[in-house]
Amino acid sequence: MVNVQMGERSGYHPSLGKGSEAPEKWVPFEEWWTTSLIGDKGEGNTWARKDFVLDMTHNEGGSHVDPSPSQSWATLRDETFKGAGRFSSERDMYLVQAVVRQIAFEVTETLRLRSVGEE
Repeated sequence: MVNVQMGERSGYHPSLGKGSEAPEKWVPFEEWWTTSLIGDKGEGNTWARKDFVLDMTHNEGGSHVDPSPSQSWATLRDETFKGAGRFSSERDMYLVQAVVRQIAFEVTETLRLRSVGEE
């Protein structure tokens, strides 16, 4: 889903179809949308694509920014959950942005493949 890079471009980076992430079979939308991607070691929090997209939408943009987001979202957004990579503040991309970018790629690629298959 996302790669961690150290060095000059430290941070999280979406895979965008590179590597062996291609699914072996199509899965129903609900399964794709709700399957856990990341877990908080020891705290019991998990985040699926649905959580990344909806929490970012409801807490970080659109018509407002929530001044007091849920603890679960704050630990994900701020990368303070157990198991999160720690980087300097000067990096290319943060975890949430990288995952949401990857989700956007997956949706566009799915639509592209479906339209190619219909021709």
